[in-house]
Amino acid sequence: MRADGELHRAEHEPIIDERTFELVQEKLKQNAPAHNNPHRRRTEALLRGLIYCAACGSAMYPTYSTNGRRQYRYYVCVRSTGAKDGYCVTRAVSAPAVEEAVIESIRRFAAAPEVIEGCARAARQRVAEDLARLREELQEVNARVKNCKSQIARLREPDPERQAALGEQIAAGEARSAEVRKEILLLEKLRLDEKALRAEAGGFDRLWKVMILEEQIRFVRHPVEKVGYDGRTGKARVSFKSSGIKELCQKGIAG
Repeated sequence: MRADGELHRAEHEPIIDERTFELVQEKLKQNAPAHNNPHRRRTEALLRGLIYCAACGSAMYPTYSTNGRRQYRYYVCVRSTGAKDGYCVTRAVSAPAVEEAVIESIRRFAAAPEVIEGCARAARQRVAEDLARLREELQEVNARVKNCKSQIARLREPDPERQAALGEQIAAGEARSAEVRKEILLLEKLRLDEKALRAEAGGFDRLWKVMILEEQIRFVRHPVEKVGYDGRTGKARVSFKSSGIKELCQKGIAG
């Protein structure tokens, strides 16, 4: 027992044995909040940290319930739990339903003509920069290879060790030169007009289905700034980052 800041031996017998007490403490550690507990799995969700309650402005967090073997996922307003001042009337919303609404918003937004036109310009600029960088690298690699060959030709006396080292540099340089030429050729063949971008946008669903959850979360965070769910109307509003949607399209075309 603790009294006046000091521990004193209690007079009564322990309610449980020491081993049981230790097991309970370990179980409590495992059930601690996920941010400081490596044993507990956090409920991952596509919109974690992005979705908020439009009715009261509070954050919404992901949770789930189970019925037999089936799991049902939801987003819940933090102010809707417990009867207290400022209690929010927003009820839990089905996570798959609001997530699909956000995905559809991304799909429509990325397919808008003005977005496609802007992304086409950005993609062409990026490819032009990559081509300039690759062509400069090709010149530098070829110059190094030429220099190594010249050094071998100028050797007055046989030096096997020096010749072997220069030969390795020449082989590595020629291999890299071939790779760079191939990359340049691929970039030169890219179609970066609006028609090509629209065709890429049509493959959104195929791309989405093969992504794991972590990849989908990163993908959504590029264009989406926040998602407001209004429990009074049952509708979700998606706010986009203009730089994010450009980056999203750049990664899809030239990444």
